[in-house]
Amino acid sequence: MTNLKGVVIKEFESSGKKGITLSTDDGVFNIVFEKPVELSNVKKLSLVNLKEVGGGFHRTFLFRDDSFVSFYPGFLVQPEEIEEDSFSTLFKIFSGAPLKESFESEIFYAVRGIKESERFKSLIERFPKDIKAKFSFYPYIFDTTFGFFIKDALFFGRFPVVFEGNLTKGVVQALSSKFEEYLVMSSVATFEERKISLIDKKQVISKRNNFANLVYSFFKVLESNVNKNNPNMVDYAYILDHKEIFEEPINDFLKEFRDARKHIKKLLEGTLENIKTTRLYNAEGDDFTFKALIKDNELNLDRGTPCMLFERPPLNMRIFGIVKSVDFNSISGAVDYKTVSPEFIAPLKTIRKEVKGIVNIKRASDTLRDFLINGRFLPHVDKLFGNAVELIESAPTFAIIKGDFGTGKKFIIGEFLRKHPETRSLIFSKSFYKPLREIFGNFVEKRVENLEGTYDYIFYFDRNIDKITILNFAPFTNNIIVFTYDSAVPFENLLDDQRIFTLAKAVGFDKCIHRFVSKFYPLRSEATLDISEFKILNKENIESEFIPLVNPEKVVQFVGVKGSVEFEKNKLNRNEANFTITLIKQFLKGGVERSSIEVIVPYERQKAYIIEQLKNNQIEGVKVSLVDEAIQSPIVIINFVDLETLPKIFEDKFNLAYAITRARSKVILVGSPTLTKKEKFLS
Repeated sequence: MTNLKGVVIKEFESSGKKGITLSTDDGVFNIVFEKPVELSNVKKLSLVNLKEVGGGFHRTFLFRDDSFVSFYPGFLVQPEEIEEDSFSTLFKIFSGAPLKESFESEIFYAVRGIKESERFKSLIERFPKDIKAKFSFYPYIFDTTFGFFIKDALFFGRFPVVFEGNLTKGVVQALSSKFEEYLVMSSVATFEERKISLIDKKQVISKRNNFANLVYSFFKVLESNVNKNNPNMVDYAYILDHKEIFEEPINDFLKEFRDARKHIKKLLEGTLENIKTTRLYNAEGDDFTFKALIKDNELNLDRGTPCMLFERPPLNMRIFGIVKSVDFNSISGAVDYKTVSPEFIAPLKTIRKEVKGIVNIKRASDTLRDFLINGRFLPHVDKLFGNAVELIESAPTFAIIKGDFGTGKKFIIGEFLRKHPETRSLIFSKSFYKPLREIFGNFVEKRVENLEGTYDYIFYFDRNIDKITILNFAPFTNNIIVFTYDSAVPFENLLDDQRIFTLAKAVGFDKCIHRFVSKFYPLRSEATLDISEFKILNKENIESEFIPLVNPEKVVQFVGVKGSVEFEKNKLNRNEANFTITLIKQFLKGGVERSSIEVIVPYERQKAYIIEQLKNNQIEGVKVSLVDEAIQSPIVIINFVDLETLPKIFEDKFNLAYAITRARSKVILVGSPTLTKKEKFLS
């Protein structure tokens, strides 16, 4: 029997039977179907168990009753995703809800004495020692003939093993392992052998095809299957009725979902030469953790990044994990299988698009949903609000508060939360998540998938306000309050003037900083304040050449430091960093509080090096931040690091203006002297 995998390039009919011509890596073949087979117009197919019957120009194969067809075999489907009907499963994936949980890894580790398990303690005690030795385990198995990926694959002897109630996984695991049977383990440590019938195989593959087809052709499949009278399809029916709004975000989500699966397949079966990895040095694995040294972090691995570790040959094991900490020379994390000597690490692709709120938008209030979906105007507001907090207190359903840097947007949120601690409020931001989190703690979120229940208010704080994110909020709140700078906001044209509040005065930093920033970035605010939040109490302790630099009356200063740059992307300029340490020491000698000083840098490596040098000099309490982490401080020192041009993040002058305006009283820019020739605002 023959298996073929390829792309349909032609459909034909021969002797009253349907057929297709398939282009594969090994050539072009004809497949004739003994009986009609529903291919749903899918072009990428895997055809299994075909019988060759000769042919003319192309070899011909017969698709019989015991043959199988799998749609999109390169898309790896998990058994948990075909436990229910495909629409129910996909709705859970859209909503970020967990699918069916497996416990095979837990019982294996408990059987082998690697990890204790309260859940299976009594079960483990029933197994004799010789029985325990017969268990084996793989953190995953996969096959690209049918297109399955199975996590936590348990075996007893040669037999695949699953728990009662997890029979779908048993069939899939046996099918992918080329077995005709599997074992079902009961809660009293007995085994029941299950033979896999032809019907079992066809049912599992049919469910897989339904799910894969839905993921690849969502709206086409939905149009053919939606039943508006079925209460379980109400949300899908609403999505279909408003396809013009929801088609793009849902298709974007599904594309990322498919790409993430394809990337896993590439990491599992690809050669290291074709995979972007970071090399690990002196790597160690212990108790489902790993730690290693790295020479760079060019792949931008960050805390929380899902990853894959590649063991050093001859082990050749590939292990899933997650990064727990990383800096410019070390990395550590957790893994789902014990690693011995990992040599490389690669990040997994993740799904950034979110549709949890969109697929649940039928649950939004009528007023908010009609405004966002149907474009209906909100009830007219007659009152003129004296300040932005009053606007929020009026529960306006949707409102916008705009203001430049330092105009008090965060102060307004804080003031409202202080006045109304009884409200259930959430602050949402992707760009400013870290600094907002430092100020407001657990009130801040950056992922829609983490929203639960209903909030009285969601404060959406970002530079660029995204329409899809706003739609995602709708089922979770009664009021959406947008905080932004000067960009246009979706739905703004539907609001009356009273629901849009503009903050005109910059009160968060000194007027000299405002004047300096306005040289390179347009500001629509007015600044009139002299803000002096620190004093030099011990001037006599400061070295003479640094007295002009620490002078509170000199609000904006540029210091030229000759240096060199190490590394290509995640860069380091030691001279700028060392000068910054010396400058901090002078401020401290002059009596400035450590908490009054913040260093802002464009690169993670520069940040890590400065933190290390502060520690070596026993200086605690000085904050060192990347641009997206920075908060306002009385004194800010900015390292440019690059020599000839501004670092890439500062090419967007918004980011440069943002970094500089984190300083309330004084900002010192540290960079190469050549920058003043290229960037006129520095001269």
